Amino acid sequence: MMKLSFNIGKINKPKRKCGHRSIGYENVKFNKKELEKGIEIELEHTCDRKMAETIAKDHLSEFDKYYTYLERMEKLLESNKKIKSLPDKRKTKI
Repeated sequence: MMKLSFNIGKINKPKRKCGHRSIGYENVKFNKKELEKGIEIELEHTCDRKMAETIAKDHLSEFDKYYTYLERMEKLLESNKKIKSLPDKRKTKI
């Protein structure tokens, strides 16, 4: 049985332990361009288009420009030749 949380001024979201954050957002209209971009990106991780759409909607339900900023971040990292590797926090001593 699904429990709903009620917050005044916010969309009522079903409480979930993991994944599928977009469930309960069936009536929310996602930006078509952003959703299509997200589906294409998520297809890198699955061959199931419906699953890729669900994952993209999960990300977009949290942040509506998720894939735009993901692309910007990836381009920034690719263009920054000075960064050879990120430090591993487990190996860093303070």
